[in-house]
Parts: sequence; C-alpha cells; structure tokens
Amino acid sequence: MTTFKGITLLWVVLMITACSTAQPAETAALATVQELNCPYPAGVDLDNHRQSVRISLGRRPSAGYHIELTRQDVDSGNLFLEFSEQRPDGMAAQMLTSPCMTVSLPDDWQQLVVQNRQNGQRWQFSR
Repeated sequence: MTTFKGITLLWVVLMITACSTAQPAETAALATVQELNCPYPAGVDLDNHRQSVRISLGRRPSAGYHIELTRQDVDSGNLFLEFSEQRPDGMAAQMLTSPCMTVSLPDDWQQLVVQNRQNGQRWQFSR
C-alpha cells in the first residue's frame, strides 16, 4: 500500500509541475512561412489586410540565405519581433535569390515593432 501512495503522490507532483510550467496561449510561436524568391524589396511591410507582416532581405548572390526569428514577444496586443539574416553554411548553389519570411499576426494585435538584430533597424506599425 505504501508504494501505491508513493506513486500517486509522484503523479500529483508531476501534474502540478506540468501545469505550472505550461505557457499561456498568448506566447505560442507565431506561424511563419519562408520563401526563397520574393518579388519585394528589402524591408518590412504589412499585408493589405494587416493579418501578416513580411520581412524581405532583398537580392542575395546564392541559395542558403534565410531569416530567423530570434525573438517574439506578445503582450496584450503589443508585439515585438526580432529577426536576423542567416547566411549559407558551407557550399550553396550560386543563383540569385530574394529570401523573405511571412509572419501571421494574432487577430487582436494593436502595436507591432519589428527589429533587425544585426543592425538595430526598427519598423513600427499600428492597427
């Protein structure tokens, strides 16, 4: 009987730990889509319906360049996104590319700040 109580107590402790470390839905990762050839100039833009933001690197000399979201903070309708340009690691196909990333925004966003981690450039948007 002691073993049964010990297992039950362990299960309760594990459940409490799992519940206390769960992140709220608000901090869940935003959906992203990477593209290798975008027809947009370098920079950050909102789509016409303000449901997503596009980060474009502009023309690059080879494949392997992409965008990494290094930080995303969501707090009561205020969003902060930080990104960095990732360069090819090793050999990459020699071809012109125009990498971009589209990030879906939550329905209730009010303020958005997007920052380039490497050079500190910032873009600010309001609903």
